[in-house]
Amino acid sequence: MEQDVDAHTCVPQSLMIVGAGAVGLAIASRIPKSIPLTVVARGERADALCRHAIAVKPFSLPPHLAVVNSLNGNTVAGQKFIILAVKAFSLEEILPILAPLLAPDQTIVVICNGLNIYFDSATHLRRGQPLVRALAYFGAYFESPGTLVCSNTLQLEIASASTHAKARDDFNSLAASAGITCTVAHNVAEAEWRKVLTNAPVNLIASAHNGPNRVIYESQEALEEFHLVTAEVRAVAAREGFNLASPTDLDILARLQLYKDNINSTLIDLRGNRPTELPHIVGRIQSLGKSYGVATPAIEKLLKKISSRFGGMAQLRHGTSCTR
Repeated sequence: MEQDVDAHTCVPQSLMIVGAGAVGLAIASRIPKSIPLTVVARGERADALCRHAIAVKPFSLPPHLAVVNSLNGNTVAGQKFIILAVKAFSLEEILPILAPLLAPDQTIVVICNGLNIYFDSATHLRRGQPLVRALAYFGAYFESPGTLVCSNTLQLEIASASTHAKARDDFNSLAASAGITCTVAHNVAEAEWRKVLTNAPVNLIASAHNGPNRVIYESQEALEEFHLVTAEVRAVAAREGFNLASPTDLDILARLQLYKDNINSTLIDLRGNRPTELPHIVGRIQSLGKSYGVATPAIEKLLKKISSRFGGMAQLRHGTSCTR
């Protein structure tokens, strides 16, 4: 049944997701058939999508999903929302290609982990190009090359500059039509800090112990590391003007129970000898801490543990491939 909606809440006619990783495909699995959907993918993942050889639990990828392997004038034209569901370090490659292809009314939604991502992204776009920041609060991981497991409920926190509030609210409407719950934040930087308060301890500790997220509960050492890292994140955030009293450590640990069996993306990349998001998460925390005179010894200790297990410190600080 068609529903009359005003221009402020209308669902866009088409959607593109750049990135066929766990987060991108989890979102794709919720898009209703009323919204034309395109996913930009490469290599074996693109082939698997074309063969309908990827299962998503507990959902499924929509049969109307179209797969393309590049960004160009033909594939980008007419896409009301373009979701960049990629690792932070990939934005430097993608945005310079995408920016000149965009019409003024197309909205970019950036969904990846890290600090200053929104403002870094804006520097690549023309002034006034609608830009929305999205932070994912759900678990999603590949159980096998052909099976993606994700949370029953997909939750996002979204934010934008005040000048792009309409684009943010329109994206919220799209998400709602797909059954994705969004919380609207009114400060982009604070939303990024809030997400990093979870990412930094979980990604660091699970990677240092080379196990699923539940390792944080399984030893007193790991739990102590967790509290030390969150204290350091809060201390640096406070110097930036953000009080991260909420969520509390107990809140984060309770939410982590929902994803306790997940292998986080940082550990997956370390095991695969690939660049990680750590420079955009803890690297930026350390850099800001140094500029403010706030020490981050717990973060440094965990980075050294990861380096000892997987390779040199360079890839942890700057995102290059590690050398084993």
